[in-house]
Amino acid sequence: MALAFSAIPVGTVTVIQLAGRLDNATVAEFDRQFLATKATLVVLDLAALEYVSSAGLRSILSAFKRVKAAGGNLVVAAAQPAVVEVFDVSGFRALIPMHPDRAAAVVALA
Repeated sequence: MALAFSAIPVGTVTVIQLAGRLDNATVAEFDRQFLATKATLVVLDLAALEYVSSAGLRSILSAFKRVKAAGGNLVVAAAQPAVVEVFDVSGFRALIPMHPDRAAAVVALA
């Protein structure tokens, strides 16, 4: 399954919705599209993301670091339980803030 990527401006925040799988086959596309947004306040809405691999985690961490280096912030919202478990096991949940839904994440960044 491919990765669907959409960037939606919500005030000063950019909500990036991911759907499908973020894995070896799709990380290059995620990286390319993420860089093109040039966003500095980002909510990664993972409600429709079914799977994230270690390669996907690396891309998310790289995006997080780029945004932080630019003086911004990136948070994750609405992740599925399987994705939350990957964030927990990998320790990423301690690095990247997670919110239960997109609205809470947007409010936290705005």
